[in-house]
Amino acid sequence: MPWKIGLVQINSNAMNYLPYSVGLLQAYAQKYLSQPESFEFLLPIHKPVSLAQARWFFREADLVGFSTYMWNFKRTLALAQAVKEANPQVLIVFGGPQVPDGAEDFLRSHPFIDLCVHGEGEASFLKILEQIETRDWQNIPGISYLNGEQFVHHPKAARIKDLNTIPSPYLSGVFDRLIQSQLKPVKWSAMWESNRGCPFSCSFCDWGSAVQSKVFSFELERLYAEIDWFVKHQLEFVFCCDANFGILPRDVQLAEYLAQTKKDWGYPKLMSFQNAKNATERVYQIQTLLYGAGLNSEVTLSMQSVDTQTLASIRRENISSAFYQELLRRFTRDGIMTYTDIIVGLPGESYETFANGIDTLLSQGQHSCIKFHNLAILPNAEMGDPAYIAKYGLETVMVPLANVHRKPEEAIDGIEESQELVVGSATMPREDWVKTRVFAWVTGLFHFRKEWLQLPFILLHQEYGLSYREMLEWLMEAPPERPLLHAAMGLLRDKALAIQAGDYEFIMGEGQWDVFWLADEYLFLQWILNGQVDAVYAECQAQLQDLLAQKSLVLPANLLSEAIQLSRLAFDLDMRPGPFEIALNWNLWDYFQGARKGEPVPLQNRPIAYHKDWEGKPFTLRSQILV
Repeated sequence: MPWKIGLVQINSNAMNYLPYSVGLLQAYAQKYLSQPESFEFLLPIHKPVSLAQARWFFREADLVGFSTYMWNFKRTLALAQAVKEANPQVLIVFGGPQVPDGAEDFLRSHPFIDLCVHGEGEASFLKILEQIETRDWQNIPGISYLNGEQFVHHPKAARIKDLNTIPSPYLSGVFDRLIQSQLKPVKWSAMWESNRGCPFSCSFCDWGSAVQSKVFSFELERLYAEIDWFVKHQLEFVFCCDANFGILPRDVQLAEYLAQTKKDWGYPKLMSFQNAKNATERVYQIQTLLYGAGLNSEVTLSMQSVDTQTLASIRRENISSAFYQELLRRFTRDGIMTYTDIIVGLPGESYETFANGIDTLLSQGQHSCIKFHNLAILPNAEMGDPAYIAKYGLETVMVPLANVHRKPEEAIDGIEESQELVVGSATMPREDWVKTRVFAWVTGLFHFRKEWLQLPFILLHQEYGLSYREMLEWLMEAPPERPLLHAAMGLLRDKALAIQAGDYEFIMGEGQWDVFWLADEYLFLQWILNGQVDAVYAECQAQLQDLLAQKSLVLPANLLSEAIQLSRLAFDLDMRPGPFEIALNWNLWDYFQGARKGEPVPLQNRPIAYHKDWEGKPFTLRSQILV
């Protein structure tokens, strides 16, 4: 009888990812096992299942390998324990980023786990299978286990330099049975890597914890064949697992192949990439190709923080800010949408440095999008080290894990995943974290949600010297006489406090909107549903006028009101049927478009009418001007 091998890589119900990590283990083992006919690989579990289902499915398994990350960790532990209880002889093997490198406490706390695998798993997993009968683990690198009461840890093996020795789970047919086993058609997504390794050492990141430093790559012909496989199986979404796509010169060829494939066949429809750092020309060329092919709708420009001390604290000081600024300038000029990643609560960051950093980004012309992320602790990242946490005074809380714009994951058997968020630090005390979190939401709401106040913000900044920070903070201080704004700021503060107390990161909507929303997005939606958009605009105008008065700034008659009026009309102009025209005394539309494109247009006081007779948003279409 062959040894029965089970594999588990649970992904969210939201996406049908093929289980790539365990697929690599199976493909490698099937190629290099001395007696492959002695092993039978069961269908992998790739979606959340009940404990009873797992017990039944692996009732005769001899070994079950589990790939873990924070989105599946609690369920994976529960499944492994249930399988072990039902089948005490089964060998339980854990790997993946959530397995701590120092695994002694982890193993003692979870006695149903027999082996932990650290780092690249393919070679270690193969050796474990070869020793499944003897259970002699002493010559296997990169594993930890308990030998009676004695903890045993073997250092990681040297990395696999020739990645082409690892068979592709796509091309070797590993997933064929899984795809064919589905009773109903499934829209599959894929994880895909063209290289492994990362020359950067950001302290919050565990992306390269298993395969750090030098970058090794898969050969182009294999990658082209995998892209063809995605097309053949009509995969709509592919997540590229490279830490730095574009770090290698040949990545331009990959981008060209992807773009041509999308043009010829329509698949994959979308792909997600993390750009290489400090490779300006190559990243610009690659992202222009991918954006032009419709493979991504916006380009990522990750900063995480603008403060130099904070960047040093998280080991990103070797990533050039000039690289970011040049790419932003080029993509803005070309009309390519970008977004900047910023993390709330980084070590060394204060409210002051955070707010000044956002002001800098807006002043540099980032008017497309800033995405704010709460800082999470990952076990094998440097930031997860207790000494690092103590050094920077990080305060953390466990909160339920959720996906924005999704319903809560079904808590099968009462199991709900969680994550550890940073909600305070030595430089950002808890009350300052709340203020920082609110500032981030207010920025997202008023500068980026349908460009609510973006035009008046740009106008007051460029023409009258007001900083974006002081305008945003002034809105945060809206008094009770501005009831909608005042209540909104209270809701945001309460949500930040709730997160600190262990609540979800997001706010659950109601009725047909019963999914998780970002807090600023939730407010935005409520104002629309409650018919309060005009009233909020009126309060915003009054609040900004108070700021101008405090600064002793006098604007020409109607300038601010016309900027607000144009913003309000543009807010839902894409939903208005038929031709539309607005008459103003200032060339505000041209002025705004110029600012957003990085091609300044002088502000002029002259009668002007703007005409729109097409479908879609005016911000993305060229206006017709009637003087």
